[in-house]
Amino acid sequence: MTTPNITINPADTVTTFLASLPTIPRILDGSTNIPFPSSIAAYYAQQSGLNFVAQANFSGLPLTNATVAINNRGIAHGGFALYGAVIVETDNFLKQYSFPPIPSPVTPTQSFTNFPDLMTAYESYMSSFTVFSTSKYGTGYDQALYQGLLEDFATAMGIQLDANDHVMGGDWAVIQPPLDLSSSNPNNPFILAMNKFLSSFTYPNELPPPSGASNEPFYEYFINKYHAFLSGISTIQDPSLSYVDPTASSNPFLNLTSYRQIYNAFASDTSDTAFQTFFNLFYQQEIAQKGYFMPSQMVEDWFSTIRNTFGANVFIDDIGSSLAGNDSEKAQVLNRIILLLISLIQTLQNIGIAQANRLQYLTQFQNAYTALETQVPVFLQSSPNPIGGNNSNTVTIRNELNSSFNGIILDNLRSLRSVQEDNAKQVQSQVNRTNDAVNQQTDMVTTFLQQMTTLLGTILK
Repeated sequence: MTTPNITINPADTVTTFLASLPTIPRILDGSTNIPFPSSIAAYYAQQSGLNFVAQANFSGLPLTNATVAINNRGIAHGGFALYGAVIVETDNFLKQYSFPPIPSPVTPTQSFTNFPDLMTAYESYMSSFTVFSTSKYGTGYDQALYQGLLEDFATAMGIQLDANDHVMGGDWAVIQPPLDLSSSNPNNPFILAMNKFLSSFTYPNELPPPSGASNEPFYEYFINKYHAFLSGISTIQDPSLSYVDPTASSNPFLNLTSYRQIYNAFASDTSDTAFQTFFNLFYQQEIAQKGYFMPSQMVEDWFSTIRNTFGANVFIDDIGSSLAGNDSEKAQVLNRIILLLISLIQTLQNIGIAQANRLQYLTQFQNAYTALETQVPVFLQSSPNPIGGNNSNTVTIRNELNSSFNGIILDNLRSLRSVQEDNAKQVQSQVNRTNDAVNQQTDMVTTFLQQMTTLLGTILK
């Protein structure tokens, strides 16, 4: 018998006991994935910098810093003659990263690896065009792409950057030492996040194009997917501390929950120093375990860490369960032990299956050597020439082949078969030990269940 986790209407929202803590989607019980459907409303629409030509020619594209940076590169080096060509070729470049127009494509024409490689490939692609590679127009489109996407990242995360792309304020200022998000730092969190985005990128089909909103569908698709990746439900610090473009009409972060609010709800020491120390440890752990960090995508990990650290029995008092306040959580230890034992049994059974498959393979190996032994020929007087006949030379040759050569072959085959027989005996012994372990754990689970049945029968007469 298992006891289900206590929940209330998992599809609904639950208000916590702390008034200052915003409503959290569903109960965070450590096993529920938090949905990320919301986005920072039109955060990229607050950006400015596209001139009237851009607005006229690319009205179908989302206003994004990447668009600004790439096109400004073309404008700076080519004027209106090159304006548009840069984005068009950028679209053609990204078109490579799509499924080809063949029935049931298995893999895209070209796949993303990591962000530095993408920048290198993009620069190489743009430089292959004479009009872009001459000294008159220069190169550096990789840096334009990097800078534009970085500015989008900073805008979505509420980060303020200085001229060297160092974090100087905003939501991520709590991370110490201050982060370096420049392209020269290959381990900075922006590049790590971009690597994650590229690894999870959903490749479009070349035909039909991913969107008909503009003449640059693959570029638009890439930007929209990137913005969806940046969408968030949480900040690190109080949302009012997130950096917002001074030209923006409102703060898009104000309605988001924050790591600090969750921390303050359960921690005994809610000072800035304590929070900063605790969060920086969490940040380093997430980087080490998952390879990147984005606040909205790690909220569940943060909540679980808080709960495990401070021993919070979340939502029990709010729910008003009859189990609240009577140390009922201690009884769940028995259920956890049983579930762990069952998991262990399943693991051992999988090991036993693998060992049995190995044993079957070794048996087939032995059979193969036995079959080879039967194929060793015996040379007779009736054999066709030059081995057959009564000639003294042929008789001598037959005797030598049958007694010496064939004997050596048979001895070698028997030796090789014997090696596999020894291996099979070892694997058989391992299978027996695994079966014994499975039986032991099964007996333990059975004993637990019998004891619980007896206790429950006594309590609930």
